[in-house]
Order: sequence, then structure tokens, then C-alpha cells
Amino acid sequence: MRINPAVADRVEQGLAVIFYLWFCYRFTAAIAAGATDPRVYAVLVVDGIVLAFMLARRPTTNISMRPQDWFWALSATLAPLLLLPVPPLAPNAGLVLVFVGMAFSLSAKLILRRSFGIVAANRGIKRGGPYRFVRHPMYAGYVITHIGTLLLLPHMWNWVLFLFAWTAMAMRIQAEERVLAGDPAYAAYMADVRYRLMPGIY
Repeated sequence: MRINPAVADRVEQGLAVIFYLWFCYRFTAAIAAGATDPRVYAVLVVDGIVLAFMLARRPTTNISMRPQDWFWALSATLAPLLLLPVPPLAPNAGLVLVFVGMAFSLSAKLILRRSFGIVAANRGIKRGGPYRFVRHPMYAGYVITHIGTLLLLPHMWNWVLFLFAWTAMAMRIQAEERVLAGDPAYAAYMADVRYRLMPGIY
């Protein structure tokens, strides 16, 4: 039985809300108990902004229904919400990177506006702002934020989660570009902007 794309879209949003609320509960309790630094609230704010954009996005029927695309997209988004709250390694440096990454990804989200989502879908082609330099600036911002988060929460489990999330992100990018490449506007965009995350490297 084929799942309705609109229903799948709502399921995706619902899972993100559940994981985020659980994440906030765990970290708020840990901060109150002194198990981690209050500066970790910055990570909750960043993830809350991501969730807000996801809930406000424009619906689409042109969304990938491949199970592997859903797995990688949800893994890249939800894995960081399984972090362990621990004492920080370099809280000030971590906080700077978290906000730099947030600013970069937020600049991309402001271009996308309601076209933002998780699972690969065509919600419109954007070429302005940071999209002039790399095709996936929002994910580039996430990587910077993740590195800052690891300085705030330096635990081996958290390293494993982010390595997995980065792998999932790379697979998510491939899925998105497979869906979008069928749009002539995006094919032209790929020809103009060669790199996905980092100019000259990837």
C-alpha cells in the first residue's frame, strides 16, 4: 500500500516534535542537576529554530517515498537529539561555533523559508544568499554547529552520534539531489554551483 505523501509529511513533523521535546526534557533536567553547563541551552535554541522552520514549511506531494531516503534524512535530523549531557570541554569556543553555525544555517533557512523540510522533496529551487556559494549551506552550518556542540558535550557517545549523523547527511544530500535533478531549474543550478558543502572540497 502506497503511503500518501501528505500523511508522510506530517509523520515526519510529528517524530521531530517528539524527539525534540524529549531532548529538551533531558537537558533541562541535567542542567538543573549541575550535570552539564547552562551554556548548553544554546544547543536547545538552535534545534528549536530548526523545528520551527520544519513545522512552518510549505507542504508538498513531490516527496521521496523511498524507505532509505527516509532513514537517512530522519537519522541526520534525529541522531543529534540523542546526545548525552556531560560537563563541557571548551564551553566558550563551543558556544562561538554553535552560534556561527546557527547563523550560517539560519541564513539558508531564511532563503528557503517555508520550503524547508527533512525528507528529500522539491519545495522550490533557491539560488540566493549562501546558495550562491554551495548547494547545501544549511547542512554546512549544521556541521559547524555540531563541532561546537562536541566542545560543549565531549563524550564518546556524542562523537559516535555525530559521525553517524554526518554520514546520514551525506546520504541525505545524495537523495535530495536525485529528487531535485529532475527539475531543469535545479539541473542548471548544479551546473553553476559545483560544490555541495565546502567550496573546493565537496
